[in-house]
Amino acid sequence: MKRNKFHVSKFDNCKSIYSSGIVDLWEWIFIRNKYTQIVERIRMTTDEKERKNLKEGLPAITVSCICRKRDTSRVHEHTGLICIDIDGKDNPNYINDINKLKSKIFDLDYIMYCGLSASGNGLFCIIQIADTSRHKEHFYALEKDFYDIGIVIDSSCKDLVRLRYYSFDENPIFNESAKVYIKCVELPRESNSLKHEPSVIVTKKMSLRDQLLNQRFKTSGFGCVTPIFKSKTQQVKELITLISDKKIDITTKWKDWFTICCVIQNLFGEDGRELFHKVSCFYDGYTISECDLFYSSILKKGYRKRTDDMLKIASFYNVM
Repeated sequence: MKRNKFHVSKFDNCKSIYSSGIVDLWEWIFIRNKYTQIVERIRMTTDEKERKNLKEGLPAITVSCICRKRDTSRVHEHTGLICIDIDGKDNPNYINDINKLKSKIFDLDYIMYCGLSASGNGLFCIIQIADTSRHKEHFYALEKDFYDIGIVIDSSCKDLVRLRYYSFDENPIFNESAKVYIKCVELPRESNSLKHEPSVIVTKKMSLRDQLLNQRFKTSGFGCVTPIFKSKTQQVKELITLISDKKIDITTKWKDWFTICCVIQNLFGEDGRELFHKVSCFYDGYTISECDLFYSSILKKGYRKRTDDMLKIASFYNVM
């Protein structure tokens, strides 16, 4: 089958700041290469340390853009695509049956590609969007569409320069004739830079804690309010997205940095490393190496902290 070409930026690994070149998206996804065996080993091993080491050796791409540096201000070109992640741990009904989840997604006529993540415990989908200048608005509409069919997608995927690890799927969903996704969720004019859940209106006067509480409820067309139960992992991901959007440093105090690190490693283990970098990078003295060493140390010692402690810290810095 002849496929339309989409070029994307490649990065040597998840810690790389600068791109190492440009690759054809479909060749990257469909053709086996030297990294395919690494992915297969990741899926077979139950040793967390080995999984971590193997995953760190995988290269990655920015599905939504071509960029020399992983910085939204340095994007050269939007690819016209958006990539969404569906983590098994955020969707407990499917965590033991990823193929069942894939079958459900098969019915969506705008899915161009859907395949297994590197771990094999989740999926990622690639969708062509109608207006590249409204990347986030398209993402929020997708978030709502998936929520309406009982699937939670990773809120971090609205990041234009988000990396997608190399992965391989023997039996992916691929639809060259997939419809271009046209839906958008408009943001309030006064808060365009904020994280905005499709079912929630956020205002400037709303505190972080109020936002997070408000995100637990949804108003139906009949004016009824029903609870939305979100896992602690989802709440923390949404918080980090808010921090990233506003570029606010909540790690100025070492004690706060320690607490935040503990919470993230409690919830995500090795998979939280990238999130910790994301929340730490606004500190003036931030370095990748120091942040990495600190996370590794906390991960090894297994300190415990409550999610509420992290929310209190963020509330103090008035993340809105």
